[in-house]
Amino acid sequence: NVTASSINQGNYDLCLFTRDFIGGLDFTGECKNTIVFSMPVPNNVFANHDGVEELTVTWDPVQGASEYKIYTYIDEPGRPVEPRYYRTTTTNQWVRELKLQYRESYRIWVSARNSNGIESALREANYSWK
Repeated sequence: NVTASSINQGNYDLCLFTRDFIGGLDFTGECKNTIVFSMPVPNNVFANHDGVEELTVTWDPVQGASEYKIYTYIDEPGRPVEPRYYRTTTTNQWVRELKLQYRESYRIWVSARNSNGIESALREANYSWK
């Protein structure tokens, strides 16, 4: 059994080494497995439009996150969905102006990022348009 504690999030190779006949370590072994410690994805991401011009996006705070990255996209027929980085915030809320005519085609994703620069996968918002 291998036990690890106080490990920062990121990618780690699990390497097993054997002792040689003198009691030292044989560092000729190969790393066989990669263990990934990644940031959790933000949960409960909601985008609410006030029916006029204000869009508010909220999500649950992620333990270990120092900031959150906002990705956006405006749907266009025939164009593949490609979330694009828009902005970074240090809180679990983001507010912006969004004209009423764009709200139905506007899409938002949020990721969490820690102080080591490790970023979670993206979570798309659930939308509530008034």
